[in-house]
Amino acid sequence: MSPILPLSPDQLYRPCDTGQFTFTTTAELEDLTQGIGQMRAIDAAHFGIGMRHAGYNLYVMGRTGSGKHTLIRQLLDQRVAEEAKPADWCYVHNFSQPHKPRAIQLPAGMGTRFHADMQQLVAELQATIPAVFEGEEYRRRLGQIDDE
Repeated sequence: MSPILPLSPDQLYRPCDTGQFTFTTTAELEDLTQGIGQMRAIDAAHFGIGMRHAGYNLYVMGRTGSGKHTLIRQLLDQRVAEEAKPADWCYVHNFSQPHKPRAIQLPAGMGTRFHADMQQLVAELQATIPAVFEGEEYRRRLGQIDDE
């Protein structure tokens, strides 16, 4: 077996004609939307992502830094963009049966807004209700009821 010889400097350098490019820096280029090569792996990932049954998982294997996570994230984001957004489900207090909260369905994204609106309502009521019971009108009406 022959020994491995070191490379010479001219073997380590490959010249590139930059005049063939239509851009100045790579910042001007659009980001890739698909992985480069590995079409079989990409097709398999599309197949796995398309499974609509419980118990199916997607296992991706490859070298560290090869873009596995980025590729799968792009494929999932692309798939999610095509899908209808699921409704939000919120549990609210059931005044007639407190141990059985009611579930209400809201359009996608409205659950967070509903939560914020309810917090604002509670804050406003916490300020308003004590003010009503301490006001002059309440005391006058209370005295009137006592007199009757």
